Amino acid sequence: GIIYKCIRSSCGAYGFAPGESTSSLWRQGWEVVGSCSGTMAPTLYPTVSPTTSPTNSPSGTPSRSPSKTPTSEPTFAPTPTPSNLPSKSPTTSPTFAPTPTPSDSPSKSPSRTPSRSPSNTPTSEPTFVPTPTPSDSPSKSPTTRRPTIQPTNFPSTKCSTERGFNLCLALDMSGSVCNDGNGSDCLECDSECRDSSVSKDTCCNNVANIKDFSSLMVDLLGDFPAEKSFSVVQFATEARLVNGLSSTAQTIQVIDKKLDYTGGSTNHASAIQMCQRNLQSFRNMKNFIILITDGVSTEPERDPEDAAEAAATSAKNDGIFIIPVLISPRNDKNALAFMGRLSSDGKVFDVTDFDSLDNLQNGLVDQVSCS
Repeated sequence: GIIYKCIRSSCGAYGFAPGESTSSLWRQGWEVVGSCSGTMAPTLYPTVSPTTSPTNSPSGTPSRSPSKTPTSEPTFAPTPTPSNLPSKSPTTSPTFAPTPTPSDSPSKSPSRTPSRSPSNTPTSEPTFVPTPTPSDSPSKSPTTRRPTIQPTNFPSTKCSTERGFNLCLALDMSGSVCNDGNGSDCLECDSECRDSSVSKDTCCNNVANIKDFSSLMVDLLGDFPAEKSFSVVQFATEARLVNGLSSTAQTIQVIDKKLDYTGGSTNHASAIQMCQRNLQSFRNMKNFIILITDGVSTEPERDPEDAAEAAATSAKNDGIFIIPVLISPRNDKNALAFMGRLSSDGKVFDVTDFDSLDNLQNGLVDQVSCS
């Protein structure tokens, strides 16, 4: 067995299970520190105590798994292939001949309505009860390699992943993300905003959660069988293009290595405009902006919300679909309404804290594939 050590706050997030074979993201939250070998399992055939009435004619080849009580109908000769796991009581409907391919994991009780045409390859993960409305055309393989524990709040009805897309991630690096409500702009990550568990470039656990969530989103969307590119914009008082449209692997590396916290005010208008400039040359593809933020606009100084709405309208007119993600610990209805005005379809993905971002991942993936 492998021994892992948690080294970041993301180690408990969905998609970061240590040793995950479909993605290397887990290495950002876990460190391999060693391994162990051997077994602690006892012998399979211990006796409780010796018999008080031994036989006068013992068998030449005693059973490895003797029964607790003798059978009432013994055979004239022992079986040449005794079972390692005999049943506690005999079946009431024995077959005339044993099956040539017995199951390694038999059910606890037989089916009342067995199939007359069983599958050649039964499922390895059967449900406890059958579905009351089975599909007439079941899929040949699962729809996703990373199913969520809970279903999405925004289920899709018909989605296509055949058309290529570009996605610009606009990530909030303003003071409110790290100041824990104390009103500081957290410029250059001053001491009252810093969490010691992360680097100064990341500054606080909330930014670490934004980075982890963004990497996971890019990785999930990177599985789509279509042409796709990703760019990253970070914003506070002003917006900055961290990385232009790039591949999945390069974008994940940029998020991890080049996304540095700045602190400052919140300028959604500048973030949307920066993404629009990056996407507007690709009108033959679907273009998206995912705006991740924790509140309303505070920049530019004159009419910041009107400026953000004007920038959003311009981007929508350019064929860009805007998807806001709002982190609102106090369930700010004004902020939620404001984000709804920026959204292309009025929907806002909202959570109450940065730790809950991972719960939105499949809903956002569906939104990109269905819009």
